[in-house]
Amino acid sequence: MNIRSVLIERKDPNSSTIQSTSGILIEEKYVLLTSHIMHNFLQEDKELVENIEPGKLNIYEKRPVKFHVVWKNQGNDVIFKTKTANLYAMFKCENLNEFCKNDFKDWLLADNNINIKKFVSVFIILTITDTVPDQDILKSILHSWLINISSINIKKCDKLFCVSTPFGDRSFLNSYTEGIVSTQLKGSNLFLSDCTSAPGCEGGLAYKPTSWYNNFSFQLVEKRLAEKNCIRLESELSFENCLAQVNCGTNWGTCILLSKEKGIFLTNSHVIQDNHKIRLRWNDKWAVADLIYKTPNDSVFDVAIIKSNAFSQYMTLPKLDPTFCKIGDPVYCAGYPLLSTTTKPEGITVTHGIISAYQDYMLKTTCCVYPGFSGGGVFNLDGNLLGIIVSNTRLNESSVTYPKYNMAIPFGAVAKIVFDYLRTNDPKELNKLKVNNSEAEREWWRLEGKL
Repeated sequence: MNIRSVLIERKDPNSSTIQSTSGILIEEKYVLLTSHIMHNFLQEDKELVENIEPGKLNIYEKRPVKFHVVWKNQGNDVIFKTKTANLYAMFKCENLNEFCKNDFKDWLLADNNINIKKFVSVFIILTITDTVPDQDILKSILHSWLINISSINIKKCDKLFCVSTPFGDRSFLNSYTEGIVSTQLKGSNLFLSDCTSAPGCEGGLAYKPTSWYNNFSFQLVEKRLAEKNCIRLESELSFENCLAQVNCGTNWGTCILLSKEKGIFLTNSHVIQDNHKIRLRWNDKWAVADLIYKTPNDSVFDVAIIKSNAFSQYMTLPKLDPTFCKIGDPVYCAGYPLLSTTTKPEGITVTHGIISAYQDYMLKTTCCVYPGFSGGGVFNLDGNLLGIIVSNTRLNESSVTYPKYNMAIPFGAVAKIVFDYLRTNDPKELNKLKVNNSEAEREWWRLEGKL
């Protein structure tokens, strides 16, 4: 099947501005895209969306809506090819519709003050103007593509490439990013990846690479990736069951198992709210935990020790040998980000990157880190715990955070104190976690955006 990533442009009749997003050109005849570029249009015609029956192709028969479809060939071709297209049909993804209603019910998705949650499950089909639309042919094409996609086996940590047009700008047409499958969401066909994206990437293509690739050549494959091009799963599996989700008041984060027998977990101090019940979730089981110790707010190390024996004996202890690491080493970050108690990811979420900087009191990575990762782990490819995730970067003059610039506490910096406590059961040993270091304080407090 002939598919390619394209840029979709549409002139807003009310403001005369050009709206743009990514899309997929299929067989040089039809274009599939999300509804992002149509939010204002759909908001004005609410009955249009309400009358779309999930799982069925709805042919659009009202006033013409025109678009420009822009692409260029792979390689060094700098000439843009442009064709006009018309709005032809819409459909609503029932699976995504139910996900937004249930799992995303506490989320606010807005665009120019428009609540767009009801539009997320709507997909648009355009027809190139020199193509005679044929509903039966379109259904056949989509059905054939669906069969191909359904046969693809997607697993956590599989390597991905995404091709799209960031910012909806022709200068970024056919931009490629690389990442991994971070987690899959139970009861849906959705998966989360750590591929870099930006506004305008909506509607782009996500590929699994073939066992060989050159000059960004890809195809959809129906079998596992060749071993040499697949991020190995052994290390991911080795820490799959050593992490649990922490809920405390309005906060949630991640904790790392330190002792199966004693039920001791390590997390961040800022995850634990004072005078609130601490609850842990692991493998869809819930348990109450006790607070053993948490560092004060002005401490360099943002750590807390909690205890629960409810399911720790069934979990897997991570590799806790303090390990030497260096800048450039590949690492995983693992935890329970973004998705709180209402959503059920299939286990932990994993992102991939490298160590970008290392100091005695701070470990920095390029992994994609989001809210909920707090207290999660940084692991090397052998599954050794290298650090405890604390925050990503946020500039003081802005509320914007940068998820691929993040900080963690090196496990080696707290390992002896933690091991002494596990050996003696004396909570006083944990008072040593309060460290006074002016250089470390300046580094941590200047850039951190707690997760």
